[in-house]
Amino acid sequence: MQKYAIIYCRVSDKSQLVKGHSLEQQEPMLKEFAKSQGYKVVKVFKDAAKSGTSTHKRDGLMDAMRYIEQENRNKKRPKIHVFIVQDTDRLARQEFDHHHIRQFLRQHKVTLLSKNQPGINETPEGQLLDTIMAGVNAFQSRLTGRKVRDTSSRLAAEGRTTHKAPVGYVNKSKEVEGKVVKYIEPDGCKAHLVKQMFHLYSGGTYSLASLARHMNKAGLRSTMGNEMSASSIAEIFNNRYYLGEVKYNDKTYKGKHKPLITERVFKECQRILEEKRLYASRKRKPFNHKLFFLKDSLKCAVCGYRCTGGGSRGRKKVHNYYYCGRNTSDPKYHSKKGGNCIDLTKLHQEVEAFFGLFELSEDVIDDILEKAKLILDETHGGLDEEKHDLRRTLTKYETIRQNLEQRWLAGDVDEAFYERNHEAVESEITTLEERTQELSNARDDRTEMFEGLVKLAKDVPNAYMRANPNVKKMYLKIFWNHFEIQKGGISKAVPSKALATLLNENLIKLKGNSPKRRVLIAKVWLPSSNGIITLLADADYWRGVAMKLKLIDAFLNGKTMTNTLR
Repeated sequence: MQKYAIIYCRVSDKSQLVKGHSLEQQEPMLKEFAKSQGYKVVKVFKDAAKSGTSTHKRDGLMDAMRYIEQENRNKKRPKIHVFIVQDTDRLARQEFDHHHIRQFLRQHKVTLLSKNQPGINETPEGQLLDTIMAGVNAFQSRLTGRKVRDTSSRLAAEGRTTHKAPVGYVNKSKEVEGKVVKYIEPDGCKAHLVKQMFHLYSGGTYSLASLARHMNKAGLRSTMGNEMSASSIAEIFNNRYYLGEVKYNDKTYKGKHKPLITERVFKECQRILEEKRLYASRKRKPFNHKLFFLKDSLKCAVCGYRCTGGGSRGRKKVHNYYYCGRNTSDPKYHSKKGGNCIDLTKLHQEVEAFFGLFELSEDVIDDILEKAKLILDETHGGLDEEKHDLRRTLTKYETIRQNLEQRWLAGDVDEAFYERNHEAVESEITTLEERTQELSNARDDRTEMFEGLVKLAKDVPNAYMRANPNVKKMYLKIFWNHFEIQKGGISKAVPSKALATLLNENLIKLKGNSPKRRVLIAKVWLPSSNGIITLLADADYWRGVAMKLKLIDAFLNGKTMTNTLR
């Protein structure tokens, strides 16, 4: 009966791939060995430049195990009989991984066969030898690792680099007295760009994202040849290697390589990074930002934790809702099932009803319009003036660039002069264009805020209902500290300090002209009836100042009011 085998080959060093003395030799050698043992090889699996200390990212080994699992589904009639390796250290260099793979092979009726270790088999003596060799392989790996760490520590103490050169530097080697000496020197193509990147950011006019776009246009690339990202630039700004220092095992040494920047520039970049980290306003996903804009204004009435939003797909549509944001691992976590999930549409309508509670007095309207006028004046007087100056400067540099190009075409300047000055002019033009765009975005934001304040002064409820999510969040911050939600909807509305002041100073008046007008005063949670009641009042009632202050006090303190006013 013909028996079938698969072969697994592995090398851990990239140099073995280049030299070709290991991976290319393993396959024919193992095929010859399988033939001599009477096995037919059906497939060969390889892992190139993969460490044996872990099974992570060893695609060849994982594919081999999946192949065995698929072919040997019928364990009584397996199709694969033998798993052949050169040595067991090709399989794994950790005891746990080795025994895990061996157990997998046994479960699928596959025998491990090592060409250089013929004593390893399924006999008691063979299993003992297998266990000993697994320990020896792990010991050898750990011993080699300790030697490498000791050597790296010694080299770092001497100021030498023990890793691949970062962006702006390049690894070099030279032969000295018959020995190859490795060293680091600034990259002739990238070093000046890295210097420029540090100096631009230390000026405080660039964000990480805009700086990444600028440097990508200038031609700076990562060590892998990819475009620079904001996070990769932040890593560079935090790397003291550019100051001429070497760090190993949490110890810092003076390096032998040439620094690219000064301590002053490095510290300034650190200061700006820290400042922007403290006042960062992370952009949310557009869908969540627009749909669940109430999240920052909601708290759970059960535990007081902030609320979040989510959705679930039903048979016909997606159901969106708000709920307590506590994680399941939190000791204070409570179930979100049943009525603890509040429908998004329903909750948005309830918040809109709270904005229908009042209309502003003439004094408040005048204050809002005055604030809107200040925003408009600041936009026209500050942003527009700076934008005009930038455009004038941009036109000047574009003229310089055009003249430089004409002089080069006419032969008045040499190529080196042209390239040096043209690069500098292009860099300035790019900086001015990005700053102009930033000012345009800021102007749009100011204009949106101005329009929102004007609409607010004219009609609070309609201004809120018609506003986009960004402006709605601004209105919420003006009037409400937060809303507490529980089963059924809002159980308590906590006004902002501004709204509390307006209430206490009687600067909010009721809407409508009818003496019997009905006004939504507050919504409160009633445990007895599991519902929301609306407190009603007519115009005659509001002539009683004492009762009015009592209502306002109850509303501000979130007290439960169970009686309907008559």
